[in-house]
Amino acid sequence: MRFHSWTLLQNPDNFPFFGDSINARFYCVASIRHNPPPLSHGSSVRGGLKEMPVQYEIDVQNRIVRTTFQGVITYRDIADLAGRLLADRTFNSEFSELGTFQDGTDLRLQLSDFQQLSRVDPFSPNARRAFVVHSRGALYGVTRIYQTFRDSPNVQIFNKTEDALFWLTSRERRAS
Repeated sequence: MRFHSWTLLQNPDNFPFFGDSINARFYCVASIRHNPPPLSHGSSVRGGLKEMPVQYEIDVQNRIVRTTFQGVITYRDIADLAGRLLADRTFNSEFSELGTFQDGTDLRLQLSDFQQLSRVDPFSPNARRAFVVHSRGALYGVTRIYQTFRDSPNVQIFNKTEDALFWLTSRERRAS
């Protein structure tokens, strides 16, 4: 099965693969039709060049990896992120992740890419992962596929950063 039109992808209710079966030939391109915001010129981003489509910052004190996705994202970009995180001495696989998709993000992932991502994922299955998607369009649908593949209550999707941060830190509040 192949999605050919933007209109089919706009509405997450049109995604037939949220059931028990996923077609092995599935290929999805998600695109939000906006220009991405300009990259900041600050020096707070650890782990890569400003031009990279996937950037991260590790907040050791709060035990959160803040990941930003923008532009065209492929399997290789996400696998490179995993390698950079594993090479970073401040990274801990038990840290939570706050993933934010900027306007204009274009995820180009095939079903086999989702399967491979589960093999290279640097985070522990116990780590909480919150992804912020500001609309319920195509990008939400592709993020939902990832959530389905992870099959864990530790992976959630939010439309507001504040809600995602509250959820990520709520476990620590209960443990205190």
